Amino acid sequence: MYQFDYLIVGPGAMGLYVAANLYNAGLQTAILDYKPERAAILNDSGINLISAEGTTITVPIPVTCNPEIVTQSRTIIIITKSYSTSDAGKLIEPFINDNVILTVQNGLGNFEKLETIMTNKTIIAGSTTQGTLRISINTVQNTGNGIISIGSNSSISAIICNDFNKAGMKTTISDNINQVLWGKAVINSAINPLGAITNKKNGELLLSEGTMDLMRDVIFESVAVANGMGVNLSFNEYLDKTINICRATAGNTNSMLSDILNKKQTEIDAINGKITEYGEKLNISVPVNKTLWKLVKTLEKSV
Repeated sequence: MYQFDYLIVGPGAMGLYVAANLYNAGLQTAILDYKPERAAILNDSGINLISAEGTTITVPIPVTCNPEIVTQSRTIIIITKSYSTSDAGKLIEPFINDNVILTVQNGLGNFEKLETIMTNKTIIAGSTTQGTLRISINTVQNTGNGIISIGSNSSISAIICNDFNKAGMKTTISDNINQVLWGKAVINSAINPLGAITNKKNGELLLSEGTMDLMRDVIFESVAVANGMGVNLSFNEYLDKTINICRATAGNTNSMLSDILNKKQTEIDAINGKITEYGEKLNISVPVNKTLWKLVKTLEKSV
């Protein structure tokens, strides 16, 4: 019998959002952090969750830096940045037994990294369109209700789905989670680096003919690579989806631009970098993805 229903690995904006909602729904939830100072603040002050309507609740969630807590937790949810996936996997791997691991991260390749580290373990891939913004170390705001999608490859998928919906987080089980992951990556491959390079908010990307041309080109390449990987996506559909997201989130600063402005590492390697890697292996031309990848990597170094 596990002490915790869920252990969140990665107390960023999405991690805090998921943890607070699960705990508030009566599910036993804890957080694994790697920064003792941050863990102490979260333990002392709790998590402030600001709803989309502007109301705030504060929930007290146990936070630890001791990975042995994995042995007390039924389901491990990894919500770290994509560049920390391997480190997170290696940290918890010695303590994994019958636990289920769910990854809800941006970019491509996270599931495969965890699968390599934790062989013969139950790993479920997931994705989300939920909008969150971290206001402070222990405060997160819901900036737009989205959907969490999880793979159907485990008998516990239905339990997780029910728990998440009970906690007010709209969640569905996908029979083709790979298509969901690639679909999000295609959209992110256009919006995120273009915003980061031009220092423009999402809606502003639609106001320049040059930026729109680049958006079309990168989506064309990314869809071609997805199709080459056996994931059936449509260029016109994902161009329309990308434009509609830019319109719906016109005033938003995307996460990659936010990382650059805050002098942090971005997730460009897991998005345009991964698409470039797959494209070159398949002999699919991806010059725009490759250029955007290199430009963002240059920006990372300059800040």
